Amino acid sequence: MVRSSSVRSILDLSGDDITDRDLDLYFSTLPSENPINELSEQMRELIAMTSVDVITSALARAELPDAKELEEKYLSAPVSTGLLCLRHILVETEQEANDIIDELRNGADFAELAAERSLEGSASITGGALTGTESECLPTAQYISGFDADFVAAAFAAPATTWSQPVETQFGWHVILNRPWSEVGNDVVASYESPNGPLFYVDAVLNSADVTIDSRYGRWDPPSGRIVPLG
Repeated sequence: MVRSSSVRSILDLSGDDITDRDLDLYFSTLPSENPINELSEQMRELIAMTSVDVITSALARAELPDAKELEEKYLSAPVSTGLLCLRHILVETEQEANDIIDELRNGADFAELAAERSLEGSASITGGALTGTESECLPTAQYISGFDADFVAAAFAAPATTWSQPVETQFGWHVILNRPWSEVGNDVVASYESPNGPLFYVDAVLNSADVTIDSRYGRWDPPSGRIVPLG
């Protein structure tokens, strides 16, 4: 429901809406005896709106952010692009993490420190960068589904232009850095120009927009990608 509302809000900015043609990309794949066909039209539409094919079809008509807009979003809050382009340093103790931060404040290079000190196995090669196979960045949806929840929450909250404070996870203590636009901007723009660009835009909205949820159900929590209880 939250995702479908986000898609509609994006389309609304372009004066558009979901069409039957979009929805049929999902419904045409259902066997006639599928129980979904017995649901109300509203429920059927909500289910269809979870389909990647429906979302990408609909948002092909929307105007996605251009390179300048993406840079502005990234420099304000990287998660507002639906992507994260991170480096991190993993150490055993909070004191070690604080020592890392002291060295960074004194001008040490983050990637070099990661290569020398991080407990992550590949850091000596990657400089602590968390990348995809073809991009310097990863979708925030991939972080939500595949990374430690405490790490994700800290990554979502990490400053846009400097490193985070020490973050504890099940693996140890991390210092997280959003990489500068000069390093990763081309990858962010290329991601939006790819077939998955509309999906990143939906995630961007969910990560940064003021999502209103009936308090009976809870509140929207971007780092977990779900509705959580109030309090």
